Amino acid sequence: PNVRLVSLNSTSFELIDRSRAVAVISGSVGLEALARSKHVLLIGHAWYRFCRGVHLVSDVPGCTAALEAISECGPVTDQDLRIYLRAAEDVGLQGYLEKIYATRTGISRQDNAKTFFDYLDAYSGQSAPLDTALDSSPGSRLEFQRQTPDRCS
Repeated sequence: PNVRLVSLNSTSFELIDRSRAVAVISGSVGLEALARSKHVLLIGHAWYRFCRGVHLVSDVPGCTAALEAISECGPVTDQDLRIYLRAAEDVGLQGYLEKIYATRTGISRQDNAKTFFDYLDAYSGQSAPLDTALDSSPGSRLEFQRQTPDRCS
């Protein structure tokens, strides 16, 4: 009943602006939605998955719970996104994991390896900032967030 067919000429921005939330598997449309103060139902994995306003979902009950939460929460604010992006910048690396990105980034193989080595060396024996964010094993932050999401996260 709430499904509408739209023109193929519609832009993602037009669709986002007319939505309550945006469902994505991954990709830039979710980030565009956050930048336009919309909540995101994230079915897959995206680097922005822990930003306020992103709801990790994997099934129909999860989608239902996320939509209920969204109706109770205010919009994603510019400050929410800025805080998250700043944190990502602070702990992020400039590099690539797959060869296909080598030419796109302009980072040599040697510089890429050095970046990763230096990062791992700096945090060896310590808890690296991204350890819990990237871990999806039982009991990890990601797994915990999937099981008991903050209603307004």
